[in-house]
Amino acid sequence: MERNHVIQTLKDWGWDPVCLSVLPRVHSTGLIAACLYEIDLPRERQPIIDDRTIPKDAIPDRERDTKIKREVEATLEAIYGKRR
Repeated sequence: MERNHVIQTLKDWGWDPVCLSVLPRVHSTGLIAACLYEIDLPRERQPIIDDRTIPKDAIPDRERDTKIKREVEATLEAIYGKRR
């Protein structure tokens, strides 16, 4: 009867114990059934920090692009020679 008293006390406190399974327990008189209960405790929520930003389209840097093109052409010329 003690088990029912404990379960009722937990229910009075607002908890909802759920019987998961009945397992054997060794006692001096032999094996006795032991119930395994679970109580779902509320978990603390992890704060979500919304620091995402939407990247804007990059503004094309024409000087940098032409410089890179000239460097690529110079590298290709150094490797393969001048184009005809």
